[in-house]
Amino acid sequence: MTYQPVISARDDRGSIGLEYVLAVGLLLLPVAMLVLQIAPWLQHRSVAELAAAEATRTLVLADVWPDDPAGALQPLVSQIEANHELKSGALVVESVVGDLVRGTDVTVTISVEMPAFTVPMFGVEVGSFRISYPHTERIDDYRGIIEATP
Repeated sequence: MTYQPVISARDDRGSIGLEYVLAVGLLLLPVAMLVLQIAPWLQHRSVAELAAAEATRTLVLADVWPDDPAGALQPLVSQIEANHELKSGALVVESVVGDLVRGTDVTVTISVEMPAFTVPMFGVEVGSFRISYPHTERIDDYRGIIEATP
């Protein structure tokens, strides 16, 4: 007597192809796309933090402040934006808090437009959101400041 396998509707032979397609398409591909989003987010974040630090340092070391510090800092921030190949207008000086007085803190807040989703190798950005990064520095207590004469 020879063994004859019984074929039933519940037999799962031959389903590895379907499982493989589903595993790659529904699990691995979305996870890989999410991992690829981390690099652009980190780039935009680090450039915004750098721009905030540079803008704050520029104000702290200035002898005389302009009437509109945020407007005066925008060319510096735009140059940093261009140097790091971000799209034009991605970095904006949001606010400047503080005065040109010894021993005070000066805070500059930079707003950066983050891409919500980037398609790798094509450079297509889908959606965006803005995040602000502040940086604070103290004006030295013994720093010589040129006083404005009336």
